[in-house]
Amino acid sequence: MDNCDNAIKIGVLAIQGGFSEHIICLKKVYNLLKTDDIDLPIIDFVEVRCIQDLDNSVKGLIIPGGESTTLGVVLERDGFGVYLRDWIRQRGHITWGTCAGIILLADRIRDEKKVQFKLGGLHITTSRNSYGRQVNSFEQSIKIVDNELRNSFCNQDGSIIRRHEGSVRGEEQDGSVTTPGVFIRAPTITDIHSTDVVTLATRQLSNQDDYEVVAIRQGSIIGTTFHPELTRDLRFHEYFVKSILNSQINITLVFNIVSCLFLLF
Repeated sequence: MDNCDNAIKIGVLAIQGGFSEHIICLKKVYNLLKTDDIDLPIIDFVEVRCIQDLDNSVKGLIIPGGESTTLGVVLERDGFGVYLRDWIRQRGHITWGTCAGIILLADRIRDEKKVQFKLGGLHITTSRNSYGRQVNSFEQSIKIVDNELRNSFCNQDGSIIRRHEGSVRGEEQDGSVTTPGVFIRAPTITDIHSTDVVTLATRQLSNQDDYEVVAIRQGSIIGTTFHPELTRDLRFHEYFVKSILNSQINITLVFNIVSCLFLLF
C-alpha cells in the first residue's frame, strides 16, 4: 500500500513470531471492507522494530507470538519497552497481543522464575507453555461469546457475508459460533482480577461442562492465547481494525464537540 501523510498506520511488532502473517491478514481485512463499500480512511500497515517506527500516526499495534522472555529482553534495550508501555496507555491507541503478546501485556505471570520485563495493562495472570512443549501444540474450535465477533462478516474464503442475508458464520446447531484456534506452546489465562476484563472467546475442556477463557479485552487492549493469523478466519483481525477505526471516530467526535462549545462560549 502506498504511504500517505494522512494515513492511519497499524503496526505489528516485528521482532519475533508471525508478524508477516498478521500483516497479510490485516491487508485482507482492509481490502474486504473496501469491497463492501465501507467509507474507510487510507491505512498503512507497518512493521515496528524501534521507537522511531512507533510515531503518532500509528493507532494500533499487534504484539505477536514468539518467546516472551526474549521479547522482553529486546524491548528493554534503548528504552523501547518503556516507550511502548506509555504508548499503549495513550488515548486512541488499540493494542492486541497474541500468545507471547498476551504474556507481555498481563500484569502478572504465574510461577515467574525471575523478574521479566512486562508491558502490563491487562489485569490478569497468565501461565507460560501451559499445554507443554512444541509437540503438544494443537488446534481446537473455540466458542465466540462476544456479539461483535459473532457477527464478523469477513469470510474465510475471502468473500463478504452481507449482514442483510441474516447468516452468522460458524454458527452451530445450538446457536453458538465457533472459529478455529491454533495453540502453539500457548499460555493460559489462569486468573482474571478485574470486572473490566471482558471475555471474547472460550475453549471447552475435556470435562464437557468446563471451559477456559482464551480471548479477552480490557478497554483498549485485546489479548488472545492462540494464533488467529494461522487460520483462514479473519474475524479477530476485522475486530481489531474496526476497534481502531471506531476509536478514531470517537476522538474526532469529542474534538468537534469541544470545538463547538469553545466557539459558543
